[in-house]
Amino acid sequence: MGEYMKKFQYDETKDKKSDVRNVLLVVCALIVAVTFQAGVNPPGGVWQDTQGNVSYQTGKAILATDPVTYRFFLAFNSTALISCLFVILCLTKEFPFYAEILVASASLGFGYGFAIFSVTPKDADVRLNYVALVAFIPPMIRCASSYKWFD
Repeated sequence: MGEYMKKFQYDETKDKKSDVRNVLLVVCALIVAVTFQAGVNPPGGVWQDTQGNVSYQTGKAILATDPVTYRFFLAFNSTALISCLFVILCLTKEFPFYAEILVASASLGFGYGFAIFSVTPKDADVRLNYVALVAFIPPMIRCASSYKWFD
């Protein structure tokens, strides 16, 4: 299977850099779309009605009833979204309309943050600084890799 998979792997001698950039942009755009949607409508959905149970809040994530799972979901989903937005910004640097792409990406990131906090119950113990920390992981990894710490 190893030889078969080599046909599909990146080969610097065969693949053009512009084609690689285009593939990365498409893949990142798909991941951004999926992760944003998952943040707005988390797995399991949101409570539609309290049905007499005051412990649940209408419009809040059902998954948040399991705080550990919900925290992991938010961490991994947010990391995927922010990482792909970061890759999109890196790949489009110096392109026309980069300022607009930067504003759109930042707006999407902030919109995502507001969306996940709007569906997170107030008592779910998910703090803004926890999710904001996740936003700094991709740039920190990029900076660390530029110092050849991962070689």
